Amino acid sequence: MASNYKISEITLKSGDTKYQCVVYVGLDPATGKQRHTTIRRDTYKEVEQALHAFIKDRDDGKLATSDNKTFKQVYDEWHIQYAKRVKPSTLYNVDSKYRANILPYFQYYAIKKITPHICQEMINSVAEKIKSVNEMKMYASLIFKFAMKHGYMVDCKFVQKFGLNLQSTS
Repeated sequence: MASNYKISEITLKSGDTKYQCVVYVGLDPATGKQRHTTIRRDTYKEVEQALHAFIKDRDDGKLATSDNKTFKQVYDEWHIQYAKRVKPSTLYNVDSKYRANILPYFQYYAIKKITPHICQEMINSVAEKIKSVNEMKMYASLIFKFAMKHGYMVDCKFVQKFGLNLQSTS
């Protein structure tokens, strides 16, 4: 697993020796470019341990903290509650719309870092594929409302100005 990563030795200006490894985090949904982070520690073994832990957390989807949840993490929480209130056929239809139109665009964004510009890009992207953009706005608003209700985002005025309906039920 970690053997694909090169751990290198670096010498600081002070003359101390440290070890580091550059790790792939994922694609930036806004730009489509790869994102990386650097793990630095005092010893080779510490970098190896941190690298293994980071890769496990990345692959398990645990990189975002509880106060910096991704859209997908909030969606997953919302989905559990929503599934208890609707028929299986409704759940299937809603799931397919999220998977096809909303999650591919928003899933890696921290929920509180989604801006009006990001929302507009998602709507523009969806509008090229389907006719019912308003329906996708409504579905996205369910997740934003759920995020506000659970304290994952404090202010959602930009979403209201953008035209997402936050008055619908979560």
